[in-house]
Amino acid sequence: MSGVYRVVSQLRRRAPLLSQWYKHQILKLDGSGNILRSFDVGAEVCGHTFVEGVIYVLPGTERDGERWRIARLDPCGENAKITDVADIPFKAAR
Repeated sequence: MSGVYRVVSQLRRRAPLLSQWYKHQILKLDGSGNILRSFDVGAEVCGHTFVEGVIYVLPGTERDGERWRIARLDPCGENAKITDVADIPFKAAR
């Protein structure tokens, strides 16, 4: 596997989630690290968290002065959909 990966969240009895910054994806893994499902975020993934069955994502870009937003991804069902919640009006801290 190539690219930048970060394992950010794992909840009780839930499969861990892995975000792929440059591949614009969040992966759901089984206990052995096999990919169970992938979610296309459509932008670089700065981070994510899992709250009450919904994945909240920070998608955006480092280019052109950095632009980030908060989006929610409902992982249930066949066609998981990402919905913008808010724009982030400042650059990410380095």
